[in-house]
Amino acid sequence: MSTVPRAARPGKRAVPGARTGTAAGVRLSLTIRATPEATREAVAAVRGIMARAGAAPGLLFRVELVLAEVLNNIGEHAYGGAGGRVWLKARMEGDALCVTIADRGKPMPGGEMPEGVLPDTEVPCERQPEGGFGWYLIHSQVDSLDYCRRDGENILGLRFTPRSGA
Repeated sequence: MSTVPRAARPGKRAVPGARTGTAAGVRLSLTIRATPEATREAVAAVRGIMARAGAAPGLLFRVELVLAEVLNNIGEHAYGGAGGRVWLKARMEGDALCVTIADRGKPMPGGEMPEGVLPDTEVPCERQPEGGFGWYLIHSQVDSLDYCRRDGENILGLRFTPRSGA
């Protein structure tokens, strides 16, 4: 596991929209249901703390894209659409954003995070894959990514830093 902060433990109440510190040290802790509506609200909340900290537009876009993909994956795959709980913590560290997401859904297949390799697209149209692009997108947009399964929880740590030209 990386040095990315651990998400709020299940059973402890996270306060939606809670923030402390100065703009560069802005923090957010959320407990949400793994639903499309809650995903939109969580992504908007993280975008808000980043905007208040003066994050670059390119960084905002990457974070929104990845968080939407991760949270939707949790709802669809870890909880099978049952809308289980997700704990999300985010904090700005200078220009970087650190995010930890935890859930109590099914573990990742084989206990490992997917590698993020693009599926084979050099096949006829009728055999083109419908999915399999999400983990590639996640891997390509973060600067560090860690996963572990501990005490019945999936814990994903993400770190984003600004990139030149974005």
